[in-house]
Amino acid sequence: MPKQNKMQATETDYRVPSITNIINLRDKLVNRYLFEFNGLRLDANNIQIFAAKVQKVMPKVKTDVIYDSMEHMAGEILTPRVLRETAWRFAGNKRKLEQQEPMHPWTVQRELEWAPVQIIACTPEANPRSKFFGANYVMRVMAGSACPMLVVKWWSSKFVKSLAIKGGYTRRRNKYPFQDISELVNMRFLVQLEPKLSRGKPGFAQITTASSLIKWNRAIIQKRFRKDGRKIWSCPMRYTHPCFKCHVGYLDCEAAVHKDTFQRNDNGNSVPQERG
Repeated sequence: MPKQNKMQATETDYRVPSITNIINLRDKLVNRYLFEFNGLRLDANNIQIFAAKVQKVMPKVKTDVIYDSMEHMAGEILTPRVLRETAWRFAGNKRKLEQQEPMHPWTVQRELEWAPVQIIACTPEANPRSKFFGANYVMRVMAGSACPMLVVKWWSSKFVKSLAIKGGYTRRRNKYPFQDISELVNMRFLVQLEPKLSRGKPGFAQITTASSLIKWNRAIIQKRFRKDGRKIWSCPMRYTHPCFKCHVGYLDCEAAVHKDTFQRNDNGNSVPQERG
């Protein structure tokens, strides 16, 4: 089971970037400027135009830095996925790019690095070696050198409960008790990526929180208990059951604990709805 971090990271130790700003910048890049490159090959002419479009929203970044950050993409057909991931990589590393440091896709972890992550999926599963019950959690790196890669970690239910309380939930008898391991989905945390644990993919052992991330977590947690600050929050579907038992996904409801909304098939089983 992973060891909990005894060294509490704070925004004094690491300035947590605004994830809202990162997402807004990513979407602005894609939706306003980069969508026109969909299906085009990144040749010498297109990369010049591409760099000029990026500089419309990141004017402090020099052209050569953008070229260097895209060198690996030369000759590649730009698909919606490639464009989105490139925009996210740029948005999640805006500060370094503005310091004229090229940002290539992650290949190796060269130094200790704090990075914010958001848990986007959970699959309950027993550890095959210890038989302890827990779950595999899929996390998105929201900023930093590994942005926007996915990281998968298995945690025991005992560890998950302690992490949930650190992240904004309360103990069982208090206001916002953690009730199910799926309720960690959509929570944000701070992890320390380590070179020795990053073999082929980003790895970490230390995980903690920061005030801005807890603020995000608590806003979601409150909605799972039908509250929005001091106000009552109404379930958009008018349901009264706990959110962790709901078939609605977080693409349709911000309080949900899984991505896709499920529907019943002819056999009465739940299946995810198709998404374009």
